[in-house]
Amino acid sequence: MLSIILFGNTVTNVAASAVATFLAVQYYGDLGVALVTIALTFVLLILAETAPKTYAALYPQRVAFLAASPLLILLKILNPIVWAINNIANGLLLIFGVRVKRKMPEPLSIEELRSVVHESIDHSTLSYQHLLLRVLDLQKVTVAEAMIPKNEIYGIDLELEWSIIVERLVNSPHDYLPVYRDNIDHAKGILMLRRVLAQLRNPQFTKIDLIREASEIYYIPESALLHQQLLNFQREQKTIGLVVNEYGDIQGILTLQDVLEEIVGEFAMSATEIAKWISPQKDGSALVNASITVRDLNRLAHWHLPDDGPRTLSGLIVEHLEMIPKVGVSINIGGYAIDVLSVSHNKIFQVRVFPA
Repeated sequence: MLSIILFGNTVTNVAASAVATFLAVQYYGDLGVALVTIALTFVLLILAETAPKTYAALYPQRVAFLAASPLLILLKILNPIVWAINNIANGLLLIFGVRVKRKMPEPLSIEELRSVVHESIDHSTLSYQHLLLRVLDLQKVTVAEAMIPKNEIYGIDLELEWSIIVERLVNSPHDYLPVYRDNIDHAKGILMLRRVLAQLRNPQFTKIDLIREASEIYYIPESALLHQQLLNFQREQKTIGLVVNEYGDIQGILTLQDVLEEIVGEFAMSATEIAKWISPQKDGSALVNASITVRDLNRLAHWHLPDDGPRTLSGLIVEHLEMIPKVGVSINIGGYAIDVLSVSHNKIFQVRVFPA
């Protein structure tokens, strides 16, 4: 198809030049050659190049449908000529040591796909553009960045009294819960809350029965990229797993919902839940729980703090200061002025952030 387009374009330009030069010489003599060169250059540039190609770029589908049938007819009629031209060109290249091979189309890179998304979606579908870009961003995010950290895992300690275990089960905000002895490092399995709550109606249901209800733990390496882990969840038919480091130590927990929230944002975070992490003040600053992850903080507050380092805001501050700060210490990170308000047991609890 490309060959017939090039052939037709070349024949048309050469024919137009020949006819225009012949007529110009007939009427204006030698001066006509110069005049027709200038005039034809502008005509071809505007009417044969710039205008039609701009129109085709703006309305590619419309132009393709209009041009497809005539081009197919020309391709059938001129196929012997096109075949001969291609073979002559390939033969000339072969003389210079260039062997033309039929190549399979190369897949687009992530950056090329990102450019396509940016250029092909208009303002009316901006939300879809953001959604597609977040899907592509999964290749840049690791499991460690999206997981719920170890110290925030809500689970069931089998060493607790049965009444306390039942209370935690009934009040659980999650659909799946890890069960362990003493701490999460001694995890025994994963409970499906819906199934367990149905069993709790039975007065003979005991702690031993609870352990039997726990399914085998699915472990996830913290270095895995989210796009691959999403495929792993699908292949293994899992929706939750404990995240481990290279030594096999548990670092956190990851659910399918956590991965999907990286694409579409938080599913259901109320104003009360947001206030737990961020509390806007009248002076334009915000009181922030320093244990919030930098990625979540940027997403909720629409800030642009650097998120390619430590996972939490507390960790980000400690990394920049290279020490555990005291109350009253101020620091500027990425144009954001941050005052440390509360520190306890070598951990930053609350800070005041002045947006850039």
